[in-house]
Amino acid sequence: MTGANPAGRQHFHHRIASLQKAVVAIGQEVQRSIAEATEAWLRRDCDAGRRVDARTAGWSARARDVELAAYELIATQQPMALDLRQLTALVRLTESVARSGDLVAHVARSACFERDAGAFSPRLRTLVVEMATVAARLFGDALSAFDAEDGRAGREVEESDRELDLLRNELFATLLEGGVDTAPAIDLALLGRFYERLGDHAVEIARRTSFVSTGEVPGLSPGA
Repeated sequence: MTGANPAGRQHFHHRIASLQKAVVAIGQEVQRSIAEATEAWLRRDCDAGRRVDARTAGWSARARDVELAAYELIATQQPMALDLRQLTALVRLTESVARSGDLVAHVARSACFERDAGAFSPRLRTLVVEMATVAARLFGDALSAFDAEDGRAGREVEESDRELDLLRNELFATLLEGGVDTAPAIDLALLGRFYERLGDHAVEIARRTSFVSTGEVPGLSPGA
């Protein structure tokens, strides 16, 4: 049990904090790479895109190590209350961070598609930059909220995700107006979806932050 002795409990809490810091650090690397992958896409720089893509396996492996360590603590320490919430949230966070890394890799790989940069109008390129910027901001804010166990900041991330949804809708509406060939239009639609999913993962991280702080299960209303 986690309360067996003060020294053991202190080590247990230190271990949880260490795992939290580790997964946040991975997430911050993913966040910083959003802009880099987007810039590679804008410049049609396949080499730069491949460099970002190459990091993905490392992010996933490190996140998996954190996940396994969290499971080990759950199995061997039998945590309760806040400790258990922290560890279960940590497990979910590793999944969100790893999948977000995969999404960044998809953006980076898109830089290698044989497309003429002129196929994308200035407005469409601007929308891509705006979506990438908002996605990176939301992801960073969610990680900061989790790191600080700030439930209020986590809820603000969920509210701010609407901005990304509106940009995605504007991108799709612009594509539906025509003027973009089929292949580039598909590329842009997928790109918009990647950024939207990054926002979704930021929201998931934010919800887990609220769960740690309040004990309320994310997505469930009272009496559900």
